[in-house]
Amino acid sequence: MLKFKIIAILLSILAAVSLVADELLLSARVLTAEGKTLAGANVLFPEEEKGAATDYDGYFSIKLNSGPQAVIISYIGFKTFIDTLNISPDMELPLHFFLQREAFEIGGITVLADRDLLPDQAASVSEIRSGEIEHLQASSLGDVLQLLPGRAFQNPGLTAVRQAAIRSSSVEGTADRNEYLGTQVIIDDNRISNNANLQIDTDANSGTVQRTTENSGVDLRQIPADNIESVEIIRGVPSSKYGDLTSGVVKVQTKISPDPLRMKYKTNLQDQELNLNGGIKISSHTVSLNLNAANSARDPRIKDYDYTRLSGQLNHRVSLGKNRLTLTQRFYITRTFDEQGLREGDLMQTERYNRDAIFRWNSQTQWLIQPEHKLNINISLNRNRQNSYAKRLVSVDNTYITDRMTSGVQEGAYVQHYISQLWVKGLAETDQLHADYQGKLQTGNISHQISSGLTLQREGNNGEGRIFDPLLPPSINSAMRSRPRAYSETPDLWLTALYAENRIKGVWGIPWDLQLGLRYDQFGENEPFSRHWGDALQPRANFMLSPTPKSRLRFGYGMTAKSPTLAMLYPNPIYYDLDDINEYNDIDSLRRVIVSTEIYQRHNPHLKASRQKKMELGGDLELGNFGFSLSLYRNQTKDGFIQSDIIPIFRYKYDYPVWPDTSGKSIRDSVWTYYSRYENSASILSEGIEFSLQTRPVLPLSSRLRIEASWNRTETAHAAY
Repeated sequence: MLKFKIIAILLSILAAVSLVADELLLSARVLTAEGKTLAGANVLFPEEEKGAATDYDGYFSIKLNSGPQAVIISYIGFKTFIDTLNISPDMELPLHFFLQREAFEIGGITVLADRDLLPDQAASVSEIRSGEIEHLQASSLGDVLQLLPGRAFQNPGLTAVRQAAIRSSSVEGTADRNEYLGTQVIIDDNRISNNANLQIDTDANSGTVQRTTENSGVDLRQIPADNIESVEIIRGVPSSKYGDLTSGVVKVQTKISPDPLRMKYKTNLQDQELNLNGGIKISSHTVSLNLNAANSARDPRIKDYDYTRLSGQLNHRVSLGKNRLTLTQRFYITRTFDEQGLREGDLMQTERYNRDAIFRWNSQTQWLIQPEHKLNINISLNRNRQNSYAKRLVSVDNTYITDRMTSGVQEGAYVQHYISQLWVKGLAETDQLHADYQGKLQTGNISHQISSGLTLQREGNNGEGRIFDPLLPPSINSAMRSRPRAYSETPDLWLTALYAENRIKGVWGIPWDLQLGLRYDQFGENEPFSRHWGDALQPRANFMLSPTPKSRLRFGYGMTAKSPTLAMLYPNPIYYDLDDINEYNDIDSLRRVIVSTEIYQRHNPHLKASRQKKMELGGDLELGNFGFSLSLYRNQTKDGFIQSDIIPIFRYKYDYPVWPDTSGKSIRDSVWTYYSRYENSASILSEGIEFSLQTRPVLPLSSRLRIEASWNRTETAHAAY
């Protein structure tokens, strides 16, 4: 009897060991059909009565017994996924599940079935999808951003410069330029920067027509709307992952999925646009292409008074090593032509244009180290060959001119009228390396989503610079004049950044979500880890409570910082041409003008990064088929950029009795004037309230109502006079 019991115990132990040995760890990822992650998707294995939810990046892991297992995956707005898996040690992990949207099309516009009525994060974020973009008939990213709360609506088109403004009202140039410059635009994790733009003093802008955006934000007309899959706008306190900004973040995801080839053409009195996109999938490789051509006429009655954009994007994505390594390559080429041709009968002979040739390459590497630990490495090269041109008739009373390029004195010449031609040719370069680790840990009932990273960014301009005949300058209205200048002499601007963040979730009576981050930026010259233009330690925090399943309370606080641009750090120098002796006579042989030239550099060695303090308080409520959101915010910018540092000039005029011998010169007069340069003296306060109401889809067309309203007050103060 004892022997039988021992055998039974041994058999039980062997059976238990066998069951444990058959239990395997399954790791998988849930994505949309377009390849976008789905956070919070419900995953159920009914046969074992086990389940899981996907994390922020769409991953989940669960232990299951080997053999056939039914799986059910559900997510609001998507068709429920049901399948049977054969769980075995030979499976290629992680698995990828793709969910199809519950959607239909009206005239080619995809209409989504649903959208959550409550936010899943504390910071205020707006998401705009491709269906909404197409319904708007947008031509560029600038048109798309009109869907943000509080934005004034303008007819879609390309005739006017479009820049990103988040949570501000247009007050005056200083506040507007700081707002545009402080908005970070990111395309497929590639940060699009305007720091290296040196198209200054081009004369290409005229009246209400602006063609260049130096010392301001990115011109959003360069980004075709038809190639955008989604746009995420972070209006509140951003993750510490994002830097070199003050206002907010605009994240653009372009189309990369293997969609069938599609061509679209739209036209009206002023605008014409043709778009072609599509892709194919072969084994683990996905290749897609987008081509776009657009033209907008400012006035159809005037020839060569328009804006033209030609762009193309080629994408390639491949998954290797049992889907643990994903490599994505994107190539972008864009040409823009902002033209003002010679009009018939124009006595001033005016012609202007601004033409850009943009090339971008972006490489994204995602390595899944373990199911809950991954490493992302992004490398990008950005080149923008900029060419601004201005031609016009310069007509003045007889005045003097000199072509001296160094400080000193020489004889000048008299001019009365001439045709001036000015080219400003820049080659703005931005190279980036961004390495980012993301992991997930569990400590009891509290989960941690940890991320940390390093950013290295070099920006420079190696263009030919300002090109014109010094004896036919673009302007001679005063003694302060300019000369040709090569941009290749300008130092590079370096950004070095480190950051760490932990998003903690738990339940202490009620569910809570706390995001804590810290970022450190260094803004330097010619080398990484330098601090010529300052550094910034930026703590950031977002906290969300869920008092009930149908309500949210949100709090946010954080600091951000923005580097000065190359055009602020190294503006064009002033050549002060002073007429010491000015003896004009109708007889050429009796004319004489002696001009002394002094060069004044407008570089401010004390210029530093600007800073902004962000605060936000919000609440959200779901009542039946309605969702309500209310947010209060306050953004305070300190050390903003403004050209208000006044530098006085005091000069003597000399007489030269035995010219060209200058040794016997004597003072005969004096002049006083001044010039300005950029400094950190602007203070900008923007505060306001945002309200949003949205509904679930209403049958029979599954239409959804969304009402958004905002109130904003922006004020600025600075030391200018």
